[in-house]
Amino acid sequence: MNYLQAIKNSSVAVLVAIPLFSSSASAEVQQVELIGDLSEVSVMYRSSDASQTAGIGIRVHFNSSQVSIADITDVFRESLIGVQILDDAKNYDGDDATDSYVSCAWANINIAWPTDPSASVKLLTLKLGDALAGNQFNVTKISADNRYDFSGIGLQLN
Repeated sequence: MNYLQAIKNSSVAVLVAIPLFSSSASAEVQQVELIGDLSEVSVMYRSSDASQTAGIGIRVHFNSSQVSIADITDVFRESLIGVQILDDAKNYDGDDATDSYVSCAWANINIAWPTDPSASVKLLTLKLGDALAGNQFNVTKISADNRYDFSGIGLQLN
């Protein structure tokens, strides 16, 4: 069966996508230590079988009344389509507590993304300002390689 398994370890949530074939890929959403009034949330990607894919498109949902995104940094540039913050009027994550999301996508028509699939890739870092403890981050799929199913499980700020 194809599914996304979540393994939580303190402030780290690891998302493991099991594809239609025998390989797997994972995305990790990680909260980095608080730095003054700023916290960082990083989104990582890796393929467990070191294979390249057609790319990925995800949404990182949050509550804009509890968290402000001060900056989006460390954006992985290879095959980048774009990154933007949008209102979650369609409630893509099914969570009424979130009202905004960061939309980001990478695509390669030659199924050659990322160039070095043997290493974890940091897709981006969200630098947070005015982040309140208890804020939930949810991850949903926009698009993915058709060999993979995707279901997202989020991260809560401590």
